[in-house]
Amino acid sequence: TTATSSISSTTMRDVPSSTFTVEPTITSTTTAASTTMTTTVSTSPTMTSTSTKTTTSTEFVPPTVPTSMSTTEPDTPKSGPATPSTLAPVACDTITSEFDCTVHPLCSFDFECQTCTNSTCNGQFVPELCTAIDGCVWEDSAEYCHDDTEQLECRRVSDGSKCESEALCSFAATENVCYPTADGAPCFAYWAEADCDAHEECVYYGGILGCRLVNETIACAEYTNEVDCNDADCEFDTSNMYCNVVGEQTPCFRAFATCGERNDCETSDTGLCRDLGYCGNSTSPPTPTTATQPLPTTATQPTATATSTDTALTTQTERSTTTMEATTSITTTTTT
Repeated sequence: TTATSSISSTTMRDVPSSTFTVEPTITSTTTAASTTMTTTVSTSPTMTSTSTKTTTSTEFVPPTVPTSMSTTEPDTPKSGPATPSTLAPVACDTITSEFDCTVHPLCSFDFECQTCTNSTCNGQFVPELCTAIDGCVWEDSAEYCHDDTEQLECRRVSDGSKCESEALCSFAATENVCYPTADGAPCFAYWAEADCDAHEECVYYGGILGCRLVNETIACAEYTNEVDCNDADCEFDTSNMYCNVVGEQTPCFRAFATCGERNDCETSDTGLCRDLGYCGNSTSPPTPTTATQPLPTTATQPTATATSTDTALTTQTERSTTTMEATTSITTTTTT
């Protein structure tokens, strides 16, 4: 007696297959590969089971980049800093954008007040831009820009030969510093008390004050502790830990503990204490304006239409669907 049983199943599956293009031309293609596996099992007395399985898999083929494409950016001409001859005249106080203000070398942006102002002499580090501002002078020996009412700061000259070329400056080779000839000695360069006392032009204070000229006036604000402050006939503000001239109030920018109690100070949006009306008549910095962003455009979704038997599906897209068929057959034969 022989009994034969056959089971056959067929599965239909839609596998998306897409082809896309990226400029100039990059194409990705999906290919299919099939593998068939057959297994035969025999048992006693006589029973044979044969199973055939077919598997279809997909393999991704990387996109091919045309050899004509190059990832190296073309060389662009390099340009140096903008000079007055290449800058259009501009009134800095009329610029409302932080970016437009900061990219203009003759303007400076005040982040506290969110306003654009004219750049100052000490804010310029290029000779051409320094001299483009009325009242500014560029010092070649010290390489810095300053107001024409100020004299050259000898201490800012680092080169000995350049220092000696300045009529009002002298160079101390041992200390490697440039100092005003009228001082007689570079007292500021002596850190040890013995070196300071070795020069009659100097007096040693110690601590943060270090070594100073004998006839130099030390401002009350330079004293950092109450004892030294009071000994110098100054007045110490214990609330804000600041040394003032007798009868004067602590500057608002140092009134950390008493800012809210003062009628001549105000707290900024950043939490700092500043003079009342620092940014004009308002008591707080203007709020920066935010550019209005255009609303995003909503893409139209593709529509789908199905037949009554659900055997076909059509979509209004550029994608294509490939139907792949996998068939599995199991046949069992039993003989007795």
